[in-house]
This record gives sequence, C-alpha cells and structure tokens, in this order.
Amino acid sequence: MQPFYIGRQPIFDRELGIYAYELLFRDGTDNAARITDGRQATSEVVTGAFIDLGLERVVGDSFAFINCPETFFMEEEKLPFPAERVVFEVLEDVEPTAEVLAGLERLVQQGYRLALDDFIYSEHHLPLLKLAHMVKLELPKADRRELPRQVDLLRGYGLELLAEKVETPEEFEFCRSLGFDYFQGYFLSRPKVIQGQRLTANRLSVLQLLAEVNNPAATIDDLARVLGGDVTLSYRLLRLVNSAFFGLPKQVDSIRQAIVFLGQKVLKNWASLLIAAGIEDKPRALSRIAMIRARMCENIARRTDQADPDLFFTTGLFSTLDALMDQPMEQIIQQLPLSAALRAALLRREGPAGHALSWTLAYEQWHWSEINPGEIDPALLEGAFLEAIEWTDEGAGAIAG
Repeated sequence: MQPFYIGRQPIFDRELGIYAYELLFRDGTDNAARITDGRQATSEVVTGAFIDLGLERVVGDSFAFINCPETFFMEEEKLPFPAERVVFEVLEDVEPTAEVLAGLERLVQQGYRLALDDFIYSEHHLPLLKLAHMVKLELPKADRRELPRQVDLLRGYGLELLAEKVETPEEFEFCRSLGFDYFQGYFLSRPKVIQGQRLTANRLSVLQLLAEVNNPAATIDDLARVLGGDVTLSYRLLRLVNSAFFGLPKQVDSIRQAIVFLGQKVLKNWASLLIAAGIEDKPRALSRIAMIRARMCENIARRTDQADPDLFFTTGLFSTLDALMDQPMEQIIQQLPLSAALRAALLRREGPAGHALSWTLAYEQWHWSEINPGEIDPALLEGAFLEAIEWTDEGAGAIAG
C-alpha cells in the first residue's frame, strides 16, 4: 500500500453555500506542494480522487476543480472519467497557441467546463475567453481600482467570475458588491488534506497495458488478457467503472465488460495516468497465486457449462485482495461496488462462483476434506488446476510478475 494526499479547498457561492471543491496536489500531511512535474501532480490528484477514493467521497454532489497543465489537455484521447461535474483550471502560464486552443476545444466538446486561473484581462488572451466558462481573479494580483472595469469587461463574455485568495471580511464584501459569483480563500476556508492508501500496480503490467492500448490492432481479448494478468489493475479498473460517478444501473463484474464500457481511447488515457502518477512493483508470488486462482475458477466455469466464466475469473482474481491490501475482505468489498453475486462469492463462498472458489482454495491447499464427495469431479479440478498453472507460467498471466 502507498499513501497519497489530496488538498481540498471549498469554493463558495454568494450565499456561502459550497459550490465546488478545488482538488490540489499535496505530497504530505503538512499541506504543502513541492511540484516538479505538473502532469504528474495532476495525475496524482486525478487517480486519487477518481479511482482510489471515488469522487463522490471527495466532493459529494459538488463540482471538482482540477488544475490542468498544458501537457494534460494536448492529448487527443478522451479522459477516463465523465465530464458532468469536472471543471479544469487552465493555468495562467498557458499560451493560446493554435494547438492549445484545439486541445481546449476538444475538452469543451466532451462536456468539460474550463476556468481560467489567475486571469488578468488582455487582448492576447481573448481566444481563451471564448472557450472558458469561468474566470478566476486573484485578489493579491488585482488592482482594486481596475477590478470593477475588469469585471465589466469579463461580464460581456457571459462568464462566471470567481474571486480567489479572499483573506479578509472586507475583501469578501468588496467582491460580493462587484457581483462575483463565487469565492475562495483563507477567510472562508483553508485547504484540508485528505490522505488515502492505494494499492500500487506492477510496473511491467501497466507498461504492457499502455503498449496494448496504443496498438491499433489490439482486440478486446488482447486488452482483457493484459488487465486480467494483474489483480491490481483489474481492481482499480472495476472500482473506476463501478463508481457512483458513472451511475451505471447495473454493477460491472467482469474486466471484459469494463473494457467495452470505457472503450480503448479512455483505457489508453487511464493507463497513461497510472504511469504518470507513479507505480511500484508488488509481490510476485502473490500475483501468481491470484492468476492461478482466477484461471482455475474460469476453467471450472467452462467445464461445468456455467453462463458467465468472466465472473468466475474475477472472483478468483480478487480472492487475494485482502493479502495484497492488508485489509479484511469485508472492508475492501465496501470500497468497491459489486454485484450481489460477486459479493456473495468473495465473502461467503455462495453461488456457483463462490463454490468454484471454495474448490479452488481446497485444491490449492490440499484440504480434500472440504470438498464434499460427489460435489465436483476430482479429475475436473486437477485438469483445471494444471491448465491454470500452465497458462499462468507460459501464457498471458506471466506478465503479472
């Protein structure tokens, strides 16, 4: 497990209700940000908020404001999260080149809202104003005598206005009298540091995934093979897809379904975020056990003509999450919305997938007494186990270590 930190500062409306939270990179509990790479910092915030914690836990029903360095929006692939409640802050050092404007226009077309951060009105930045939904004016940089004129000019573009770094009651009342829509600053609320723990992914597996999603000839089977070869990637993928932010009417239980739902372009950006955010190696032996269990459960499903072998694979794959995350399985399952069938299989060994996992564990540990006579053919279990070993060591599952 690896700790990560996110700064969260509220943005208030005119009635001092919370409109949004700005999510900020932090590298410790001291509420400081030592940033050497803007993309990595943004990737840390995005993966922490959207994948590891879940955006609904971080901002509730409010908007999420995220700083967006130039390199982040220059890529053509869709970002791996929906746009309904995300506002990207375009930093003040971004120049309105043709390439930059094309990238920002893509974000707007995808439904994202843009806020120009630390903005100072100038003719040079007019193209940015035409794409933006909001402008943030930083009070320490603003000339009090010029501020009313800037407000009038910006209102002409139909933009919402946010006063940031409001640090006194007098500043708040002054900005409110000018007609600002939103307010942010130490007078209202200081940033709060949220700490989380993430299960780190195997470097080789993420690189394999990144290579595969960049391959135009890659099929769903190819992507499922790579993702299915790493329990951490699979866990984080299903956590992302099943988050309340997507609001799917039915929980996604299989890696294949998640790939189909997100699409290859979104997966590509998701893999890039994982690379940028930083990944570490995980125990090789535990990864191998997870792969053997997943494949054996899938083999049992296929050899007993079960309807959903993918569910069996996921059950076996996730059976090691408690050891990987050093948490009880019950606590982990609470963090990952899953169907009743998968929950029952992992927690209580109920249902066809749960029975397959029980047989797999009994065979793995040579606890033959736990398998009732006549319940399953021992020869079937032996064949399923040997094929799982071979598949893990020689086939696609070998990438997990």
